Amino acid sequence: MTRPGPLLEVAGVSVRFGALIAVNQVSLSIGHREVVAIIGPNGAGKTTLLNAVSGFYHPYEGRIAFEGRDRTHCRRRTSRPWASRARSRTSPCSRA
Repeated sequence: MTRPGPLLEVAGVSVRFGALIAVNQVSLSIGHREVVAIIGPNGAGKTTLLNAVSGFYHPYEGRIAFEGRDRTHCRRRTSRPWASRARSRTSPCSRA
């Protein structure tokens, strides 16, 4: 049996707010059934990284993949049910 790829893969992700670089070239890989923590001092970019992974912020550069599917430029979920119906089922951002 082949081992599946990582559940979440973040490769070279940077997030900028104008001239401020909040997250710079972060890479990580989280496998199935793994438990991880993101630690660091105040202002280190922990929440900004999680917001980029969740789709709330879009990375300036890099790639975010969940279950092998590129999610880098997917929009975050909306509470408007009609908005999700407009998205194509073949979109990498749609649920499989």
